[in-house]
Amino acid sequence: MNEIIPGVSMSPLELLAVLAAVVLVVVRWLPAAARARVTVGAGAVLLVSAAVLAVPGIRWQLVPVLVGGGVALPFAVAPLMRTGRRVRWWLALPGTVAGVGLIATGPAAAWAFPVPVFPEPSGSKRGGLPAHRARRRPQVVAASTLAFLDATLRQAPGDLDRALSAYGSLSVHR
Repeated sequence: MNEIIPGVSMSPLELLAVLAAVVLVVVRWLPAAARARVTVGAGAVLLVSAAVLAVPGIRWQLVPVLVGGGVALPFAVAPLMRTGRRVRWWLALPGTVAGVGLIATGPAAAWAFPVPVFPEPSGSKRGGLPAHRARRRPQVVAASTLAFLDATLRQAPGDLDRALSAYGSLSVHR
């Protein structure tokens, strides 16, 4: 159930939470007969999906969705309990647009920053330096370098620049 759908980069449970949060924000614009049932249903779906998503850990992309749904929940429930009256439409419209915009940032972030899938290593060895090379002392490295330079200069004495340029990026800086 928490498998990420590749196209939208969200799981079905996350998509359900997004849908429930959007419904909670726009429930004010529904007909009065459907408003109570839709509010209770969307609120329950949002709370249950948030609780189930919290068990493995909520992804950061879902935080604006849950915040938007949580802010919209009291405004959607208050008219049903007869404790408050409905907000006027010219105040509710910017709030609805802001709420839907806040909730939309969650799926947009999930799409823009998907969960990375790293390939399995192809070989039997792990990356990095082998343990014996990581522990080499500077004296050993210096001795190896001197042996290399001695063998190289015996072939072409006196021309260190030309001898080292045969090995690519090796050069002498004076």
